[in-house]
Amino acid sequence: ALNPWSAAGVMLTPSREPGPDEALELRGHEACPAARILREALCTLQLPYRMVPIAEGSRNVGRSPGDDRTALRMGGEVVPGAAADVRRMLFDRFAVGPTVSYFHMEPEA
Repeated sequence: ALNPWSAAGVMLTPSREPGPDEALELRGHEACPAARILREALCTLQLPYRMVPIAEGSRNVGRSPGDDRTALRMGGEVVPGAAADVRRMLFDRFAVGPTVSYFHMEPEA
């Protein structure tokens, strides 16, 4: 599920930079609940990704594998699984520390 709105956008998790073979691309439309879960995870982890908007009902849907639904691609391949499973995989693969609130971070000296 999504973080409460009071925390959305202010949670940070230290992460490693994706390698060249791990280029991330999120496909879907903005209102899609699955896309929101994945965008939140990508932003919390501060991972660079390319967003490919696919409007619901678009003629472009279905032209290539994974375009008929919200999908995260890593290295050009669709990451299988439900959004919650893909979110967990992102944290398992890229996180290098605990998630903290931006408001509770220690100031840099």
